Amino acid sequence: MNTLIQTLDGRHYDLGKIGIVTRDFIVASPDIQTQYETIPGRAGVIPIETTYGARNITGVFYVKADNFDDYTKRRDEVFAIFSGLQPFYITEERTQGKRWLVRTDGSFDLSQERHYGFFDVSFIAPSPFAESINVVKRRFSATSFRFRNEGNVVIDPREHVDSYIEFKGASNGLQIRNLTTGDIWQYTGATSANDIVRITGNRSERNGVSIFGATNKRLITFAPGNNEIQIVGASAGFEVTVSTRYYFL
Repeated sequence: MNTLIQTLDGRHYDLGKIGIVTRDFIVASPDIQTQYETIPGRAGVIPIETTYGARNITGVFYVKADNFDDYTKRRDEVFAIFSGLQPFYITEERTQGKRWLVRTDGSFDLSQERHYGFFDVSFIAPSPFAESINVVKRRFSATSFRFRNEGNVVIDPREHVDSYIEFKGASNGLQIRNLTTGDIWQYTGATSANDIVRITGNRSERNGVSIFGATNKRLITFAPGNNEIQIVGASAGFEVTVSTRYYFL
């Protein structure tokens, strides 16, 4: 088993190639958090809202030094990789297409046995979801098409900031409908052939300028699996781009 790390400034670490062996990579179940309300005189509680909390991950590693003098150097290399203040992406070999954005949670030490140092690192992922390493970009030019969400989590642009829908072309009263989820996004204005409308999270822009006030203030989510999409109000020659990562529980 091997583990890969990528920092937010672009540095990559293949732990196996630098002598850090992964013995196990333990991902805890999602932390399900429910808020309850009590009513005086009534037995029990009433559930108000249920959501996911952070995700806990544990990496079980060892490092091998060439000799006793080299051990201190290798130990400090381990600290430099895992003990930074910034979050980083971590990928386990068994699921190479997915990554977790994590922070090291607390301190750790190495248990030395001759030239070996054994250590466990606790990570916390603020998001309960793993994400695909690669961004998927699909282009369509038909008024009806199918977009497949390969993850097992709803793609919600309010939470998943890498996701956007882009429309390029002429239209009048443009609508983007996801018939699978029932979501409808609508723009009351018109666009010309070279205009670009982008929906990112709660933002709607035409050529980089906000048109949010001229929309129905909705957004498009994608359910796991196939999503049937319909474009209304567009003239011939348009193109729709869906760009996103996939997310996994």
